[in-house]
Amino acid sequence: MTRKMVLRKYKQIRNELTVSVTGDLLLRGTRLIIPSALEDRVVPLAHEGHQGFVKTKILLRSKVWFPNMDHKAELVVKNCLCCQTNTPVKHIEPLRMSDLTESPWHTVSADFYGLLQTGEYLFVIIDEYTRYPLIKMVRSTSANTIIPVMDNIFSMFGIPRVLKSDNGSPFNSEQFSSFLTHMGCRHRKITTLWPQADATAESFMRTLGKATRVSADQSVPWKQTITTFLQKYRCQV
Repeated sequence: MTRKMVLRKYKQIRNELTVSVTGDLLLRGTRLIIPSALEDRVVPLAHEGHQGFVKTKILLRSKVWFPNMDHKAELVVKNCLCCQTNTPVKHIEPLRMSDLTESPWHTVSADFYGLLQTGEYLFVIIDEYTRYPLIKMVRSTSANTIIPVMDNIFSMFGIPRVLKSDNGSPFNSEQFSSFLTHMGCRHRKITTLWPQADATAESFMRTLGKATRVSADQSVPWKQTITTFLQKYRCQV
């Protein structure tokens, strides 16, 4: 990008430019304008959780601005070796997104990811309304293990009206059913033969799986990877 082209980009947004209260930062509205010397460092940071181009772009657009930012983000994601080797190349019908629920924490989805090399599972609960995810590391998928975890989550966020899950263990157990009934939470089961019926959870689990595979390729501790992944993902919900 030539200097003249860069100046033209700034001219187009000149009415949006401001200076921070400290007087040392240039802003476009509330977004920090990145100096050209730092552009190549900022985009990889936004892509640190190895999410796709769209979510990387959304994160960048919410925090920063510089000329040709979307194009640079697209190049970084397209040339990310870890993403190339851990993103399945397959053509499937687009997911039918779940109907928007009435309010936050009205309907949540639950699922498991694993077994991991450490012998642990990731127990995932995601709110259908906000798409806000919670991940708990557990040693077992049994009802005896999961019920106390869910009880703790419900004590912090409240009891949802509906919980969606597949029909596998422990969601098909009488003990789990009794727990939800006692809590006043309706259980909606999704067939394991068609997990795409729960588009919110299915989409998140694919992204989570990619992040864990990337961590293995890069020899990064997976718990550190999950923390970084959640930080980046939650910035976009």
